[in-house]
Amino acid sequence: MTRSITINGAALTAEQLSALDRLEAETGDRWRDGAYWYDARSGAVGEWGGPATGWLDAGLPIAGPMPAGCSGGGTGVFVNGRELHLVDVIVLEHLLGTLPPARYWCDAQRNAGFEDGPAIVNMDQLSRQRRAGAEGCARSGMHGHGGFMTFSARGPMRTT
Repeated sequence: MTRSITINGAALTAEQLSALDRLEAETGDRWRDGAYWYDARSGAVGEWGGPATGWLDAGLPIAGPMPAGCSGGGTGVFVNGRELHLVDVIVLEHLLGTLPPARYWCDAQRNAGFEDGPAIVNMDQLSRQRRAGAEGCARSGMHGHGGFMTFSARGPMRTT
């Protein structure tokens, strides 16, 4: 069966398709034919022109360089060279507060900071703290917005 999958704007090479086949065998999920972007530094992945919809392991040999405009952009907020989709910015602002247009980095452990600078936050840790705070408020009868939308490893790009 011929597959029609592009990642980061390019058709998969035989080696990349083989790596994707191994990934699918490990997860038990099969990717639909389509166009995707993949951030090899953080492991974030999504459909071409859209926001992040999942996380894979970082550094997988399934794609070439990620183009800056692969998520549609228009926000002025860049992470690992990708201009974020508005949905990505909204999700991050829910967790971090105002996110000014700038260039940032994020690694596979969700450490993040300004490009060429040190880590200033671990988003997973902050998310857990916010969720714990929201659960405490709910138990005490207070209402708040402490949760954070997390991405599933099973995004719309996969079928089972």
